[in-house]
Amino acid sequence: VDGLSFEMKANGGGGHVEFDDDAFTLTDDAHLLAPLAIEQMNGALSWRRQGDGPLTARAQRLRARVAGHRVGLDGSLEHVAGQAPVVDMSARFAADDATRIHALLPIHLMPGHGEEWARHLFDSGHVERGRVIVKGPLDHFPFTDKSGEFSADFAVRDATLHYAPLWPPAINVDGELAIRGAELKLDITRGTISGADITGAHIVLPNMGVHQRMLKVTGVARGRAADAITLVRDSPLKNGRAARMTELDISGDVEVPLSMNLGLYPGGPHEVEGEARFNGNRITELKQNLTL
Repeated sequence: VDGLSFEMKANGGGGHVEFDDDAFTLTDDAHLLAPLAIEQMNGALSWRRQGDGPLTARAQRLRARVAGHRVGLDGSLEHVAGQAPVVDMSARFAADDATRIHALLPIHLMPGHGEEWARHLFDSGHVERGRVIVKGPLDHFPFTDKSGEFSADFAVRDATLHYAPLWPPAINVDGELAIRGAELKLDITRGTISGADITGAHIVLPNMGVHQRMLKVTGVARGRAADAITLVRDSPLKNGRAARMTELDISGDVEVPLSMNLGLYPGGPHEVEGEARFNGNRITELKQNLTL
């Protein structure tokens, strides 16, 4: 911690610190990707210990701007010598720039490629109504063994998402992201991929903590047929049966329900199921010059 000044009251049994618009830098090379700039720190931090009993620390209405994000923290931590700390904390946050959220992610939270995916998921956008809950012994985090609770919920607005390698980004995305333990879900209410409107889309990463992570994507793309053909050309769809669409000239709009299982690791599968639904379109097969 660099640059922090505060008033502290302490005795042999504990202490109490009050913050009043304080600013400082937090450095932890073992857990943070880079030093965190903390500004406008307000609230209180107290701790107590009776004899050889556990050390108990409590955050009381801590509020600050952390790496540019508005963050509030409440909760407690209990530490017994020789054991992992046990926390019961909740945090609320909002971010004008979603791309900076990665600065708050602890390093080694998940295997290398999964951490890289999480840090580069957002290319733009902002976050509203963010909330994180952590309860349990920290050496079991993210508590896939049910020994505690880890959850995160927040709304994303006007975001650009890089959800999978080799696929075009989703832009102008509004949605709700939820994390439960090692599972991540993103429900998209609005967005666009290659010019096609995306509705009712769901992106699920069942287990962020394994090396061979699978991303499941379902949804419906609606828009000009030309945009659907662009999506095929700009994605791994061009390597499958969908490539036939690039041999067609289609007038009007189409609807394309999609279901995809995408491996987020070298050599992982790209399984895609979908169909194109037509309604009053003119379809021309370019090689044979046949029109329906």
